[in-house]
Amino acid sequence: MARHTWRPRDDQPVHAPELRGQAPADYRFTDAHDREEQEDDEDYHGPAVLTTADGSAFQVDIHVIGVYQPTENTVRWYGRVAPSKAQKQAHQTLNQPVTIQVDGNAPVPALLTDHDPWCGSQITGAGDAPYVIPLVDELADI
Repeated sequence: MARHTWRPRDDQPVHAPELRGQAPADYRFTDAHDREEQEDDEDYHGPAVLTTADGSAFQVDIHVIGVYQPTENTVRWYGRVAPSKAQKQAHQTLNQPVTIQVDGNAPVPALLTDHDPWCGSQITGAGDAPYVIPLVDELADI
């Protein structure tokens, strides 16, 4: 059976600018510096202390976000531990229980669930978040 390929008709333009949508000049592009100035973000990106079950503590860099779950009246949070020698030493098994501590806050239990494609680790937890989430106390009182 022969394969048919699509070919434009002679009167049909192949590269019609009006069919492409807006030009890139019509958009306002931002860079990471513009986005980092927002203070109302509910995520945390920075240093943390990860402690394994045997008591070994590791300085790591994490990026996590907490989401308030009103039906459970709790916070579920998740994110990733950036790849580093400390992260590789700490993450030995799947679903490994650890504690995570940020900026002198109380340590909270977490799970290192899996390795991500960029050689970091996925981390998840429930209950208290390792960082202060804006408005969580107010939402819990509603």
